[in-house]
Amino acid sequence: MTEIALEYGTEEGQSRVEIFDSSTREISLSMHQISSVDLAPVRHLTKLKSIDLSENSLHTIDLQPISSCLHIENLSLACNQLECIDLDPLRDCTNLRVLRLDFNLLEQVDLNPLGFLESLEVLRLGANKLQSVNLNSLANCESLVYLSLWGNKLRFLNLGSLSACVALEEMYLSQNRLKVLDFSPLSTCSSLRKIGVSRNQLQEIDLHPLGNCAHLQELNLSKNALQSLDIDSLWSCKQLEMLNISENDLDQIDITSLILCNNFRELYLDMDTGITLLSRATFEKEEIHIASRYPTIIDDSHSSANVSYDTPIQIQNLDIIKGLAPILQLHEPKWKTFHSIQCMPTSIGLDGLGLLDINFHQFHSLLKESDISALSRRLIQAFCEQVENNGTTIGLDIENFGSKNSEISRIIPRIVKLRRREMLSSGVIAYPNHNKIDLRHLWLTAYGCSILSRRSIGIYCTESEFKCVSEAVENTGFEVRIAYDESELSTPTEMSRLMKQYIWKIAELSSSYLV
Repeated sequence: MTEIALEYGTEEGQSRVEIFDSSTREISLSMHQISSVDLAPVRHLTKLKSIDLSENSLHTIDLQPISSCLHIENLSLACNQLECIDLDPLRDCTNLRVLRLDFNLLEQVDLNPLGFLESLEVLRLGANKLQSVNLNSLANCESLVYLSLWGNKLRFLNLGSLSACVALEEMYLSQNRLKVLDFSPLSTCSSLRKIGVSRNQLQEIDLHPLGNCAHLQELNLSKNALQSLDIDSLWSCKQLEMLNISENDLDQIDITSLILCNNFRELYLDMDTGITLLSRATFEKEEIHIASRYPTIIDDSHSSANVSYDTPIQIQNLDIIKGLAPILQLHEPKWKTFHSIQCMPTSIGLDGLGLLDINFHQFHSLLKESDISALSRRLIQAFCEQVENNGTTIGLDIENFGSKNSEISRIIPRIVKLRRREMLSSGVIAYPNHNKIDLRHLWLTAYGCSILSRRSIGIYCTESEFKCVSEAVENTGFEVRIAYDESELSTPTEMSRLMKQYIWKIAELSSSYLV
């Protein structure tokens, strides 16, 4: 059997030799203090499958001899001091599965030769000094499972070629200088499980493409400069377990949709940024842990983030409304289900339609409607019937919605008449001895609700606060009737008990939702 001698130099200036026979399948010289090596002899190792030269002190290396190693599957040059490298010799190594170049000093690298490596599964380029990198060649690497570019100096990165990497499971881009990142190409990467983009300079990012990544388990966007973020698209990522959006510039973020991710357990966000329609109890039932920081080792010591629960925020996604319906019905008070009814029009583009006074049976019937056009017609029809029956017109934007919809336009005169009747019959109840004004009846009118919502005034106010309300009502051409007993007031508009309770609940929460 032929013996092959591989000579290398050490950090101490010594020359050493390793002997291999021609049948060798693996060369493992990790942590040998190698500063230089001549790979010329490996061209004779035709059965070679792995070369590990990691954790040495290599500054340069010539890979040309490896071009003869057609069976090589693993090449690791990690943890060296390589400043440049020519990968062109690897274009013939079509069986190469793992290429490690991480923890070096590379400032640039040409990945074009990798376009010939259809078997490549792992590419690790993290912890270098790369300022730019072209990933176009990876479009041919359909077997790519793992891509790491973390810890570089990248300011821009085009992920377009990754749309062909349908087997991709993990991608790490953290600790760079990225200000913009387009996830659109990842919509075809249905196998993606883990994405790390922390410690960059992102001010915004669109997560909608990730909605197609059904196997996504972890998403780390912490320590960026995100000012807003919509995570609703993640509701379809049923395998999602962890989301880290801490240490950003987020004001508020709706976390309601995460309840629909069956395996979700860990959410990390900054204090006072989380907001949700759901109660704390519902999140606890699902064993979802919410913390204000991301611990190195997860334990019970990290603090709980201050989340605003029970908040009537607008749900923009119809699929989320459908998914929440059974949860709200089982675990939450009725006003929240009624609130989700009011979110339906906006979720399909009917902004300004107005409040819908329908029962839960009708609501669930609407949820079964799969055709958006048909659903739109049914919602408009329900509102028109409501008006014909002297129902509430609260929330209807006559100018921007009503006048542009033929069915609503037809009943605008009736709507105006109803709103006038409301103001003439309604009013407020004064309690002089307590310096308190009861605004509940005014809340049940279209004009009154609009005025009070814009001022975030609850169902009661002081006499001085009422002066501003009274002036605002007068600007609409009406006067507020002041009564001292509830029997003196009436509500000409037909309205269900649940609708009244819902409006008053929203008023209590001082929400501007009803504007």
